[in-house]
Amino acid sequence: MIDNLLNVLQEGKDKILYKIDNDVITYNECYQKVLELSNNLKKQGTSPIIIYGDKDIDTVISILSSIVAHRCYIPIYKCTPLYRIKEIIKETKSNLIITNTEINIDEVECLSVNDINKKYQEVFNYYENDNKYAYIIYTSGSTGKPKGVQISYNNLNNFIKWVTTLNEFKECSKIKVLSQASFSFDLSVMDLYFSIYKNNTIIGISSDDRSNLSKVYEVIKENNINFLIMTPTFIKLLLVGNEFNEEKYPSIKYMFFCGELLEVSTVKKIKERFKNVKVINAYGPTEATCCVSLLEIKDSMLDKEYLPVGNLYTSAVKIDIEDNQIILKGDSVFDGYLGIVSDNYYKENGVNCYKTGDIGLIKEDYLYCTGRLDNQIKYMGYRIELGDIENNLLKIDGIKEAVVICKYKDNSNIVKLIKAYVTISKNINTTYIKKELSKLIPSYMIPKIIEIVDSIPINNNGKYDRKKLSEL
Repeated sequence: MIDNLLNVLQEGKDKILYKIDNDVITYNECYQKVLELSNNLKKQGTSPIIIYGDKDIDTVISILSSIVAHRCYIPIYKCTPLYRIKEIIKETKSNLIITNTEINIDEVECLSVNDINKKYQEVFNYYENDNKYAYIIYTSGSTGKPKGVQISYNNLNNFIKWVTTLNEFKECSKIKVLSQASFSFDLSVMDLYFSIYKNNTIIGISSDDRSNLSKVYEVIKENNINFLIMTPTFIKLLLVGNEFNEEKYPSIKYMFFCGELLEVSTVKKIKERFKNVKVINAYGPTEATCCVSLLEIKDSMLDKEYLPVGNLYTSAVKIDIEDNQIILKGDSVFDGYLGIVSDNYYKENGVNCYKTGDIGLIKEDYLYCTGRLDNQIKYMGYRIELGDIENNLLKIDGIKEAVVICKYKDNSNIVKLIKAYVTISKNINTTYIKKELSKLIPSYMIPKIIEIVDSIPINNNGKYDRKKLSEL
């Protein structure tokens, strides 16, 4: 299916494919632009392409052109620190950054879509390319270095075939879909490919507008959005406004959730406000191409402690539970991190398998995900390794020790905030620490609270007593 992307774009004709603010592009216009850019990308090289930006139309064109040119794309959010971008360039050996934003890195070409087309239109030599990967999304790594999750064309193809033929979405063609997740967050894979292959119109919201509730409400209402794709954190923000209800927003028919735990209380509040909306709860790590299971949440499911995240009979892969851990096996599962050997990835009879680290159980053929086996957390939809923050804190001059913990909402697995405890070797303050940390990690990973202490407690095993710190 992914190989016929150009045909899909061409067949969409004059229907609007993507709109953000006042910028609009139709399927046919996108086809023309992707055809031109992908042709020039084949002349520029074969390395992975970093796409640095936000939610603008050129970013969409760049992603789709990379797919057609068979050049792996790496979406990077515009606020990612330069230090991390350079690490990614070094690891991926990328020689091109496509961007409309000011960024200059000596090792690579930093060009806009128009710049690439102008520079390479008169070039007639094409590179041969046997690349197998559609994209690489970088996630937090426990060592302090981000991990590159390599998703192949086969993985993406399997996801598209699965998600576009599900019974839950049989009436979801030619509708309007809200896209608010950054393209560097794999929830956006659902936004983009599900929508294009269902001939939908995508309505984007920029990162600057995402935190402006008035703007989000306005976009939903003015564009008559039918399908919301979001994290549970995002719907909680929308539900802050009492007027966010079916009467005021009658166009909304579906709410799709993935990326973190969807609470029963949240769904009850949704169903009080939107009696006719279908609530879809989905599950799947970045390593398994966005999501692998989902189902509609019925009223009869709201008397349980946890909501199911899928039905085993309709999942994209085989799902097993071993030692309380969810194991995924099948064509949606990646085949390893870039440059990293991990015990969590393995093959079984030639089939890709992934130990997710998620605590799960299967009951009456429903899959439930109830927490984590390690120090990885989900915060505002983002996957974060606490060790990533700790290791980067230790890079700051003046910090001797660092331990990062998270605070949870009462009686739940929902992360309320991230907090760091540090000891120092010279006179520095928390303002300085946050400023230096912002040069090393994305803003969403920076602890809300950083506390400078004389010493960090140790438990009986000689390790930092994280349990004691979390209770403070």
